[in-house]
Amino acid sequence: MPKKRMCSFLFFLILSFHSSYCCNPKALDYFNRELNPRNTPFQTPEPEDPVINNPLLDEDPGSSPIPEFCQVQSNLNQNCAESDCGSKIFPSIVGGKTATPGSHPWIASIMENSNHICGGALVSNKHVLTAAHCVLQGNDYTVRLGEHDQDDKTDPNQIDMPVKEVVTHQDYITTRTGIKNDIALVVLETPVALTSRIAPICLPYGDLREYDFANSEATASGWGKLTSGGEFASILQEVNLKIVPQNDCSKVWRSIKDQHICARAPGKDSCDGDSGGPLTVFDSKTGLNYLIGLVSFGLRNRCADKKFPGVYTRITSYMDWIEENVRNTL
Repeated sequence: MPKKRMCSFLFFLILSFHSSYCCNPKALDYFNRELNPRNTPFQTPEPEDPVINNPLLDEDPGSSPIPEFCQVQSNLNQNCAESDCGSKIFPSIVGGKTATPGSHPWIASIMENSNHICGGALVSNKHVLTAAHCVLQGNDYTVRLGEHDQDDKTDPNQIDMPVKEVVTHQDYITTRTGIKNDIALVVLETPVALTSRIAPICLPYGDLREYDFANSEATASGWGKLTSGGEFASILQEVNLKIVPQNDCSKVWRSIKDQHICARAPGKDSCDGDSGGPLTVFDSKTGLNYLIGLVSFGLRNRCADKKFPGVYTRITSYMDWIEENVRNTL
């Protein structure tokens, strides 16, 4: 990767500004297939070909540095030096741990009828990215931001934002063997006031658009199940994973495409209830976090399976789609 610093596009608007389960019950019938989103588990058969053990499944996931990178251009952005995207107020799921309050200020809870149904990632003060399979019903949704403990109804940091519009990817599709183009943009009715507990995640512009992140350390966060078949978390969880090289992932998930990204670590995974939530990487050179994936699907009742990594929507494959739809919904 080039060493020079770059400034990338930042979706900040310069305007006057649990009952946990991921897919709602109506979606369960719609997704009655063998492979399923993380929040609506379905039976998944073993591949027809022999499963090739993933060479990454060692006890030391290791790390690959994220290229030096900053943020960019146009009237939708602020200069990277002035940006608060991707910052945590503290340095910093199955096999995970309780997150420190405020450590993931971009995390969003997609809610229907006051119930958490999916995770999401705030990318501007008016836009949240989530998985398309989370928001197919066209019902009235609310986005809760600044939340840490879903059982704490008095937390002054959380705020519920009405949703103006949901834009799902036009080529979203599910089959028996996978999900494609599992991404949606949730547009808030009004811009949210940014605080230390509510701030957008950086998007991978510039050189990062071409980076595959193989073998990099990443973090998933959400309110999904703590164990396969177990209870949902009421307090936000985080888990450190390793990005699986695409060739290795395709040996066990033969339906994945370049638009997918896989991640795992021994005994760790995103799980049922985490769909749509963010997969992020941290750049130690810039001190910023970048969104590289959205929780999409995995095995039914087999989170943290030794053979099958979790599968995420690869954000770098959808940057043009994101930019176009953000511009169209200002």
